Amino acid sequence: MQPKSKNTSFLFVGSLAIMCIFAPASQALAGDKALLVEIGFNNDASLYAFAQYGIQDGSGFPYADLVVIEAKSDSYVTDITQNVVITSEQDSGDAAWVQLRSSAFGKLQARGFSPEAVNRAATINLKPSATAERDIMPGVKANASTISFPLAGSVDCASFGASSNGQATEIRINNVSVAASVDSRVPKSRGCPQYYGIAKIDSKTVRPGVVAVAAVLQFDKHGFEGPDTRYMAIVRHVSVPQ
Repeated sequence: MQPKSKNTSFLFVGSLAIMCIFAPASQALAGDKALLVEIGFNNDASLYAFAQYGIQDGSGFPYADLVVIEAKSDSYVTDITQNVVITSEQDSGDAAWVQLRSSAFGKLQARGFSPEAVNRAATINLKPSATAERDIMPGVKANASTISFPLAGSVDCASFGASSNGQATEIRINNVSVAASVDSRVPKSRGCPQYYGIAKIDSKTVRPGVVAVAAVLQFDKHGFEGPDTRYMAIVRHVSVPQ
């Protein structure tokens, strides 16, 4: 994933079901399965960050992506969001992330991310699904749901014999819709995505009555040896329904 642009538009929607193509949360074929590092929100919940790393499908090169998102606008913070590829098959799977984390550490700390958060280990055994929920404070529950639907992108997926799908994701607080993201196109950075699932919901209180929520999506895209797994996040500041 080359996180250059964020192509989501927030719409408040009552139902996403009419666009739905249900898909399995995981694939059995071999491919490049990125590991997710959940850095989380910074100290004032204005920014959300995650990293992903692994071994490139085909080349065998270690890679890492660091993604930092501004919560109010759900847009990339371009001076920190970056990626690294080590053009050697001899390095370990986390070598690119170790290098990228070291170079970005000072910038992340300056923007309010704690050293403990930046140094977190990758999350394993994620089980993405069409829906997920989380208690974000006493008596307040966040839910997220996502669906995949056919949508052309910047890559000629048909020439690879692959389809291209967009995502439609809704975030609800106490069963009240507070935000939604519906792709109008598939950005080049995603390649030819096949399926999307909710991997995790994260949250942090901004001030009384306002919470920052991140829905982390896992998506599988067409790869050289099988589906490649990557991550993206939809992040918003939302008011807690009374």
